[in-house]
Amino acid sequence: MPSFAAKVTAVLYYLVEKGHTDPTKVGVCGISRGSLAALHWAAVDPRVQAIAAIAPVTDLLTLREFEGMEEHSNTNTLAAVTLAGKLAGRYVWVSIGHHDVRVGTDHAIAFTRRLVEASIAEGKPARVELHVIPTEDHRAPANAHQEAAAWFLSKLGEGPTK
Repeated sequence: MPSFAAKVTAVLYYLVEKGHTDPTKVGVCGISRGSLAALHWAAVDPRVQAIAAIAPVTDLLTLREFEGMEEHSNTNTLAAVTLAGKLAGRYVWVSIGHHDVRVGTDHAIAFTRRLVEASIAEGKPARVELHVIPTEDHRAPANAHQEAAAWFLSKLGEGPTK
């Protein structure tokens, strides 16, 4: 994750420098494993004010590919709950299916609960929205992309102010 975050941060610096992005209105969105990557990047770049996670992986150990890696320290440290303190007070929007056994609905719920707890403990507003929606298997809930886009606009407003 550190090299990924460094690359994304470099892209953001470029976009800000060129006037394409307002550094006070930065949001990131991911789907499935992309959500976990988005959360990790947001945790290291305080300019990210809003994060949307659609059908998010929040714990790699939920995935069958990571079976047997329960004692692997890097796998455990990548769980989204470990990021709660760094994301406290930021806008976070999560949408997951009500029975997503692939990535674990319960893990997504636990992440949002931990984020609320961390925000309150730090005296910051708990700006977390969790949407648990009926879906089939591991799929983005219907209209999740449109809802996330509307949510970003409501939290960050329109694009660059220049």
